[in-house]
Amino acid sequence: MIYNSFSSGITPSISTITDKQFKVADSSPFEDTVSCLTWSQDENPNLLLCSTWDGYVIIYKVISTDAEVSTVDRITLCDTTRFENPVLSVAWQNNLKRIIAGSIDGSIFIRDPGGFAVGNLKIGQHDDAVKGVYSVEEINAHVICSVSYDKTMKFWDIRSRGQISSFDLGAKAVCSDFLFPYVAIGLSNEKLLMFDIRYDIHDFRGDDRSYIDSPLGSNSSLSAISISKESIVGIASCDGRSNLSKFERRNDGTIGLNNIVTFKAHKIDPGQNGNTSNLKILYPIHAVGLHPLNRDTYFTAGGDGCVNFWDIPARNKLSFSLVQILRSLQLNIALMENSWRMLMVMIGLRVLKDL
Repeated sequence: MIYNSFSSGITPSISTITDKQFKVADSSPFEDTVSCLTWSQDENPNLLLCSTWDGYVIIYKVISTDAEVSTVDRITLCDTTRFENPVLSVAWQNNLKRIIAGSIDGSIFIRDPGGFAVGNLKIGQHDDAVKGVYSVEEINAHVICSVSYDKTMKFWDIRSRGQISSFDLGAKAVCSDFLFPYVAIGLSNEKLLMFDIRYDIHDFRGDDRSYIDSPLGSNSSLSAISISKESIVGIASCDGRSNLSKFERRNDGTIGLNNIVTFKAHKIDPGQNGNTSNLKILYPIHAVGLHPLNRDTYFTAGGDGCVNFWDIPARNKLSFSLVQILRSLQLNIALMENSWRMLMVMIGLRVLKDL
């Protein structure tokens, strides 16, 4: 489902939302929940790559006759393939000519969506599920990176289908993001790893200096992470909180964080927002992102079915929210298009089937 009313980077008020601003794909072969989404880097056409828990990898084309893309006419299926196991992560590679897919069984594949010159070619294997796959073309057009539940991050050469290097993360990777030159990883031990591939690909120390304590504190399991071009990293937790911090590389080679703000993004206290109980209601946050054009705006999407937008300098939630449209259905993924004109929202299909 795409919500589309972010033309010119302006966030609309809740009164401007209509059902016509939501579009659903014309056809979708999958029957389970979407696990990963990523937009193409080219603005025309707008291509959306997604993977699902029943093994599909699909490319959609978002069609608009409006030059400003203030409305979406159709979402059509361009290419689809199916793997034997659930696919948890996908990425574009080689300027949209190929896609990378990481499976729950630890396999990593390259696919040529145009024809079948490459097909579904296996290039690597982890010992557990692959949480994230990324193309690192800025280093080498033939190198990709993968982050796995097996507590490792690996770099692969797609030509030889061989491993270049492997790094022990020390804990399970629960979330990750990549924006050259940084790989950001949230670990199960409530620590962050900021990895600069320009310096660290062959020289990762793996000692305590390489890890950062979570700004959300202890006993707060990480659930989402996102990097922006302004050297800002956003993280979120299963207890409904989110933090923004500025990161920088220090003189000793380590990467440090400078806290900007922490939001109680999806936590409802007693007596607030319809909570009539004496207990706090905590909703996990599944997606976060910073406005690509205006660094003062930030979004969070969570298990309460709500996409919230935040004014960072004012440290307040903006009046605009999608909760009234989505009626509190759980959101498992939300992703902004690169120019902030479209928001792709995926609702867990298992929830919909029970309605």
